[in-house]
Amino acid sequence: MNRTKKTLLSVFMLLLTTGASAFPFISPYAYCNNNPVNAIDPDGRKSYLIIWASDANHYGHAAFAVDNYKYDSQNNKMISDGTLTCYSLFPISSYSKNQAIKDEKVRGLFLVSRKVSLEDIQNNEFDSGEDYKPDGIIEINSDYNHDSEAKEHMESEMQSNKGYKGRSRNCSTFVREGIKKATGEEISGEECSLFIFNYVTPNKLFQDTKKLKDTKVLKNPDGKEQTPFVSF
Repeated sequence: MNRTKKTLLSVFMLLLTTGASAFPFISPYAYCNNNPVNAIDPDGRKSYLIIWASDANHYGHAAFAVDNYKYDSQNNKMISDGTLTCYSLFPISSYSKNQAIKDEKVRGLFLVSRKVSLEDIQNNEFDSGEDYKPDGIIEINSDYNHDSEAKEHMESEMQSNKGYKGRSRNCSTFVREGIKKATGEEISGEECSLFIFNYVTPNKLFQDTKKLKDTKVLKNPDGKEQTPFVSF
């Protein structure tokens, strides 16, 4: 029995994660970087919610990034290639509060960056449409199939371009659908503005996303996400 246990152990130790080469500074035998409670990573695949928080001076914005993949012939599977594709939606031109209240439709402007790193996103060195670094970033553990569904959905939305609407089809509703596809879970992200209308907002989307399982806050908005949309 003891010999059997040792044999199984030796085989297990040879089965290194396919993503080990991307982290040469971490031993491939250190599961979850020796932090299994806070670094749960069942499949090694990622997507991200990125927000620029709404506050007294900004309407805020949301974007969604998902891993790009390549085929690993040695292990006969798809693995992350270390880059991300990032999606976001804007109105094609200036959009007023009155237009938002009326949920007026205008043509949508989709911004997409196809080969960016997480560091690029953290430093706002990609086509975000914003002129300052994101206030908040949430990492979402996913898998190839869910990430593929998310990417296909975002690409389909871009191609069909059903427009931008302040309440029912804004940047945050666009990103929310990507998160749903990546996680397979329902998420709201809605808050009531002016005690009349429900909006999906960057702040509330951040709050609700971090409640999902297998998520990790990489950058905390430091309370900005608590600012209600109704206050400005």
